[in-house]
Amino acid sequence: MTHSPLRPDSERVEAALLIIRDLSEHVLARKPARGGGELAHVTRVTTLANLTASIAHEVNQPLATVVTFGDACLRWLDREVPRI
Repeated sequence: MTHSPLRPDSERVEAALLIIRDLSEHVLARKPARGGGELAHVTRVTTLANLTASIAHEVNQPLATVVTFGDACLRWLDREVPRI
């Protein structure tokens, strides 16, 4: 509800203009939009989880290779006579 005083020719308020708006439909129309916000949040969290898993995989693959070659080098050096 909004109101405005009406002063046609003087400082004295002679009437008031009241505007009343029914926002029920507007409020009801926004409720599904809030559900969409939750869906967008779940989508962002899922995407972030997938990205994190992908980065972890990309980092772990080279590290596993380094560890494997390091173990092979240690076994090679532990021999009596290393083969060249």
